[in-house]
Amino acid sequence: CMMAQKFWEVFWDSFRSLFRGRVPLAALLIGTPLVFTVLFGVIYDGNVVNDIALTVYDEDQSSMSRTLIQAYGDSDRFHIVSYVSSEEEMKADILGGRARAALEIPRDFSKDVRLGQGADDLLMVNSANNMFGNAALAASQEIARSFSVGVGQKLMEGVGLKPDDAMNAAYPVHLGVRITGDPANGYTSFMLAGLMLSACVPSRELSLQAPMLYIMPGFLYSGLSWPPFDMSTFAAAFGKLLPMTYVGDALRDVTLSGYAPDLTVNCRTMILAGLGCYVVATLIFDFRRKRAFHQAETGEAAA
Repeated sequence: CMMAQKFWEVFWDSFRSLFRGRVPLAALLIGTPLVFTVLFGVIYDGNVVNDIALTVYDEDQSSMSRTLIQAYGDSDRFHIVSYVSSEEEMKADILGGRARAALEIPRDFSKDVRLGQGADDLLMVNSANNMFGNAALAASQEIARSFSVGVGQKLMEGVGLKPDDAMNAAYPVHLGVRITGDPANGYTSFMLAGLMLSACVPSRELSLQAPMLYIMPGFLYSGLSWPPFDMSTFAAAFGKLLPMTYVGDALRDVTLSGYAPDLTVNCRTMILAGLGCYVVATLIFDFRRKRAFHQAETGEAAA
């Protein structure tokens, strides 16, 4: 009987402890999963990455090359942002962050296709963030496959070909891929360069609290896992308020690619935000100090 009584005392004491404190433990245990469910639901609302900025370099300038470009323009996955006239300009768009992918169509593209020799076009992808790197590759392969089938049907109309020639006729466009930033498309370098920020905490308590209360929301909304250009308006605006937005992506770009197009702008933003927070903190401290002095003076006068 005494053991049962002791058990219930311990049980109710532990149960009541869930609701004690300024932030009850029960609120964290129940509220945190609900909050993260909502955060994940909002950030991945689109389910797929669309509107990947694409620059086009068309050396062929033929009706067939324009048909291929139109296939990219009609795809939800891509958004054509520029047409360039040299490979240097195409690379500059990638390195400068104006485009995430580039399509290069070589000279004699249509001629090689019509002759049944097979033709190559090149897709260059910046895969420092391989969420849209993988999406660009998958969409390009689908576009190339569909385009090849359409062209192959026209080439093989009633014509008997040798096996090798038939293969080139049925699949005339061979997609070459050049990936910068993260050539292996692996998640280790991609994830760790952003998640290493969670180690920058001064105590063991914060090391447990930071991942739950800040790192995960910051990771989701900073652009480290899901590109900002494909977020909802609310998610993009919320992400602008998080310091990790201006640190994580730039840090990963420098780690994987050796450069970060937005590094200067992000540093300037962080410095200005830091100065603003310093001014606000100073004003709050001064207000509290004056209030404390006033309360002390009032207490001494009353005494």
